[in-house]
Amino acid sequence: MPIPSTPSIMPNVLGYAADTVQIPETTPTGQGIPSFRDLFPFITQVDPDAGGVMVERAWMNALFNLLGQHAFFQQSGCVYPWQATLNYIAGSHVKGSDDVEYIALQPSGPDVSGTGAKDPAQQANRAYWVSLASFVSGDFVPDSRRVIAGTGLTGGGPLSADVTLAAKLTDSVSSTDSTTAASATAVKTAYDAAQSKLPLSGGTVTGNLSIKNMLDLINAAPATEQELGLYHLDKNGNIMGAHDFIHNVNNIKAAQMYARNSGGLISSLGVYVEEDGTRYTLSSHNLVLTSDVEIGRLYADGVRLIKFSGAHGNEGLAMRYSPDSGELYLDGRAVHGKADSAGYADTAGSANALTGMDMIIARTTYTLPNYGTWKYSFTIYDSTKFYDQVVGESPGGTTFSPVQMGWPEGSFMDGLAFRSA
Repeated sequence: MPIPSTPSIMPNVLGYAADTVQIPETTPTGQGIPSFRDLFPFITQVDPDAGGVMVERAWMNALFNLLGQHAFFQQSGCVYPWQATLNYIAGSHVKGSDDVEYIALQPSGPDVSGTGAKDPAQQANRAYWVSLASFVSGDFVPDSRRVIAGTGLTGGGPLSADVTLAAKLTDSVSSTDSTTAASATAVKTAYDAAQSKLPLSGGTVTGNLSIKNMLDLINAAPATEQELGLYHLDKNGNIMGAHDFIHNVNNIKAAQMYARNSGGLISSLGVYVEEDGTRYTLSSHNLVLTSDVEIGRLYADGVRLIKFSGAHGNEGLAMRYSPDSGELYLDGRAVHGKADSAGYADTAGSANALTGMDMIIARTTYTLPNYGTWKYSFTIYDSTKFYDQVVGESPGGTTFSPVQMGWPEGSFMDGLAFRSA
C-alpha cells in the first residue's frame, strides 16, 4: 500500500529526539558487497581503546525516529491515517478522521481541491470507501449490485446510478389488487365517502332511507317469502321489536311493526294490499282507538266475537258482536234486530225510544217509516165528534190523511204504528 511521507514531527516512541533527517526509501543497485565503511558511512572516528565506534548523532536519531514510526504504526493496527494527497487503490486500508478503518472500493485519486472532499468518514464518499466493520459483516452494497423492485414497486437499477423506487398506485377505491397501493386521491375519495355516511354510533339522517331487495319485483310473487326491515336489538342481540316489510308467495305486500317480549310473544300491527285491490289493516291483538276505547276479538263457546269496550283496565260494560251468527250482545245479553219472540223487560222507558214503533198523535197527515211492513191503529175525530177507528197493515212509506179518507177538514188522527216485518 502507499506509504505516507515522513512527517516532520513523529511521536517520541523510543525516547530519542526526532530530527528531520531523511533516509532513502530504496538502496541503489549494482553496488556489490559493501565494505564496513560502505555499510556505516556515518562512522567518523574509531577509538580502539574505547572498544567501539562513535556514530553521527543526527543520523542515529533519524534511524530511531523511523523505528518509532514503525512501532506507532504497529500499535495503531498497522493502518495509516488517510491523506488527501494520495491516490488509494482498491483494497487499500486507511483510518478516517472518525478513527474508523475503511477499505477503498475504487481508486479515489488525490484530493486536488485540498478540502478533504474524499475523506472516507464523509457519508457522501460511500462510492469510494466502506468501513471495515460493514465490509466484514456484509452490510454494504458494492457497485455491481442491482436494486430490484419487489411486489408493489416499480423502478430499480444499479447503484452506480441514481435509483428510483416507486409504489404502484391507483386512484380506484374499489380495487382488490393486494400488490397496488391507494393513491392520495383514492384515500381522499374514501375519506369523503366515509364522512358522508352515518356512523355506527348513530347520527341524523337528512334524506330518505331505502332498503332495496335485489330479488323482488312489485308485480310478481316471489318464490319464497321475502322480509327486510329495521330490527331493534338488546345488547345481547335479542330482537325486541321491528319495522319490516313482507312480500309473500301470494304477492301480498305487508308493512308491519311489532314488539316482542322475552318469551317470544309479539304484538303486531300491519297494513296489507293485494294486486286485486283488496286492502286491510291487521292487528294481532286488541286495538285501543283512543285513550279510553278498545276494540278486540275473542272466542266464546267456539263463537268468534268482536268486542267494543273501554280501555284496558277500565272496560266498563262491553258490547260484543258475532260476525258468524249476527247476534249482538250487550253486557252479556243478546240483542236482536228482529225479535223472534217477546220477553219481559226489566224496566220500561218512553215509547218514543222503542225501535220498531212510532207514535201517531194529533196528525192531520202521517207517513209510515220508509222501511219494512207496519201494523197500525188510530182514531179519526175533531174537537166535537168521533168519526172512525182505523186498523190495518201497510208497507213503510204509506201516507194517511183524514181529509183524503173523506172526513171533514180539521179532523186528525191519534194512534200507534208497529213494525211487523
